[in-house]
Amino acid sequence: QAINEKKELVILPETAFAFDLKNTKYELILKELSYKITIITGAFHVEKKHTYNSTYIFKKGNVYILNKHFLVPFGEEIPFFKDLIKKYFLKNIEEFSQGPIQSKYKLDNQIITNAICYEATKEQNYQNSQIIIALSNNAWFNNSSEYKLQQLLMKFYASKYGVSVYHATNGKENIVILPK
Repeated sequence: QAINEKKELVILPETAFAFDLKNTKYELILKELSYKITIITGAFHVEKKHTYNSTYIFKKGNVYILNKHFLVPFGEEIPFFKDLIKKYFLKNIEEFSQGPIQSKYKLDNQIITNAICYEATKEQNYQNSQIIIALSNNAWFNNSSEYKLQQLLMKFYASKYGVSVYHATNGKENIVILPK
């Protein structure tokens, strides 16, 4: 539909593909579609025995992968007493690996700051940014105020630092935040 409407960009949420996209038929389809429209989506990325929560950018047949840096404590990583917690409480838990410090990329001469869910609430990501594209999987929190708290923090930092935020989610609501 976005291609038919002559859109330039489509943004899908975090873990829109809840598996590693590399070397799959879906990656091939997205690469092919990216000749007509730039696609940003969330998926896992596995590299050298590390699993990352990642943003995939498909543009003109190429794919770029940005790995999440700020992991959610106890949701994506165990921050302390890791061995004890894995041994006695969460025996089958798999953690995400931490990507490099916050990723930026260029789209049509604009520098974009990448943010995956929790990262969109980190103040330091708004410093030295003009545009943030944020992907979230907050469907887990449909019956809570989590998504509203996330939006409030994004609106606050966007206004404080003069940053535009484009937030795609598979939960409650997508939002465009323009600084005030």
